[in-house]
Amino acid sequence: MVTINLTSKQNPYTAFALTPASNANSETIYEFHNRNIIKQQIQSIVDAEAPISKSLLYKKVLQAWNTSRAGSRLDKHLEGIIKEINIVQTIHHQPFYWSNNTTLDYYRNNDIEKRNMEDIAPEEVLIALQEAVTNNLSIEEAELLRYLARTFGFAKVGKQIDTMLRYVIDTAVQSGNVKRENDRIKFADK
Repeated sequence: MVTINLTSKQNPYTAFALTPASNANSETIYEFHNRNIIKQQIQSIVDAEAPISKSLLYKKVLQAWNTSRAGSRLDKHLEGIIKEINIVQTIHHQPFYWSNNTTLDYYRNNDIEKRNMEDIAPEEVLIALQEAVTNNLSIEEAELLRYLARTFGFAKVGKQIDTMLRYVIDTAVQSGNVKRENDRIKFADK
């Protein structure tokens, strides 16, 4: 009898519970004496949730400051604070921020924290892609797209999801992690 052990690299998403600052609003967020509070909030979120997209990070900070959206002034303000903290970032379709001690060998499910596809780091999707290819040896690209979408909690592969997932597949092919062969994705021969 052959026993096959399929271990998943999926972990639950751990969201950081940010407590709103006292008298927080769209004006006090700019006050100089609140800068260190914002730095601590950003660092805490990044440490708990890395990799985290710029849009999701901003959304969480803005919620703590009772502010609904980031205009260009607020975007520049938060960007300046992030530069002062010196957080590691990767740039894809948007910046993703990483904790200095993040080693990504897992991907997070979308059950609790419903992230949009563009808020999931391509590096995270790559881990799920590698797991799918490992478990299947080779997989049809269209089936892989559907599988990855379902893995992250999306019922259908719309245009936006398709674009993000194909970006990850193309990046994996270009870096030599996997290869395309007759519309199938499989590990590249090393």
